[in-house]
Amino acid sequence: MLRSGEILDIRQMYEDGLSISEIARRTGKDRKTIRTWIQRDDLPKRRKRSSSSILDPFKPFIQKKMRVGVVNAAKMFRLLKEQGYTGKERIVRAYMSPLRPMVESPATVRFETEPGRQAQVDWAEFGKVEVDGEERTLYAFIMVLAYSRMLYVEYTTSTEMATFLRCHINAFRFLGGVPKEILYDNLKSVVKDRDENGRPRFNERFLDFAAYYGFQTRACLPYHAWTKGKVERPVRYLRENFFQGTSFGSIPDLNRQAQHWLATVANVRVHGTTNEQPITRFAEEQLTPLGLQPDFDTSRYTSRRVSREAAVSVEGNRYSVPWHLAGRDVLVRLLADGKRLQVLWQDQVVATHSLAQGRGQLVRDPAHFEGLTRAKAGRPVTVLRPAPTDEVEVRPLDYYDQLAGVN
Repeated sequence: MLRSGEILDIRQMYEDGLSISEIARRTGKDRKTIRTWIQRDDLPKRRKRSSSSILDPFKPFIQKKMRVGVVNAAKMFRLLKEQGYTGKERIVRAYMSPLRPMVESPATVRFETEPGRQAQVDWAEFGKVEVDGEERTLYAFIMVLAYSRMLYVEYTTSTEMATFLRCHINAFRFLGGVPKEILYDNLKSVVKDRDENGRPRFNERFLDFAAYYGFQTRACLPYHAWTKGKVERPVRYLRENFFQGTSFGSIPDLNRQAQHWLATVANVRVHGTTNEQPITRFAEEQLTPLGLQPDFDTSRYTSRRVSREAAVSVEGNRYSVPWHLAGRDVLVRLLADGKRLQVLWQDQVVATHSLAQGRGQLVRDPAHFEGLTRAKAGRPVTVLRPAPTDEVEVRPLDYYDQLAGVN
């Protein structure tokens, strides 16, 4: 007969990803017994003690937190310590176990890789947040080194290519180097489609990025996402051990908290599979150093037609360009810092602006309209005025010629 503590340990090992056979090898218990207690959601009945538990005053707090999704015992233990709890984590785990829904997952065969060989990357959704008055989906970019289980996390409200590449760069800097290969699910940013033989056709821009940093791109087979299980498991761990119950005022604030959690919890815990701290095994990783090369250009490019007002429209705001480009097609470059844009004409930068906040804004550079009154008639141009409203006064060029005394 297994004791309650042994059952809790077995369930924890199973939740950490160990197979029933591996648990049996480590504990010396029969596989049928282990499978029975993993499938059940109760503990062996025992005689109730008349004495009170040190956990009793905190049980309402535990139940409240579990109702809002905090079901990870390690995180609950940290929250309880902040509330003044001085008991052991095992007591918390034993109380939570019958209250927590069991999460069953199919057994998989784990393939370990040598140091520095592989990282695994994925996106995970974390609900909705409000940014600049708009409701946006919150995502987490997750990269884990396959050997050490060293983890990097970055929250964002975009999964577009520029953000995807920038998150990689931030992860490389956090880890201090680049692995030999990175494994992905069939993300559109990585895999465009597959040929008639099922071989992936990779996104050309992403292949350029991979070549720049010197890593090989690998893709899971369709419907075989479990082959990158080393990053699938951290998604749940991140959700339960960090995100649930966390309050934040902004995305940068959330990322600061995530960085603190990585440094003080995730990367210093004893991992359930390796039985070592990720930070300890990380010392054995053999990543390729970044060196002194500049970051890969993650700017976004888009084509725009310059309006008669000598402006281009980008994400709901208007930005001025030199007036003589009215009616021309130009290239708009949204810089990687997420704060500025440039307008290019014939490979030359002709305008640079700070990105406006919100929508309906007009960003105007007076220099873009110098010499307008001396221009020859023939190309209609509307003069932009920095008025508090969106009204724009439209006048023919003859009007400005008369003011300048041009016949």
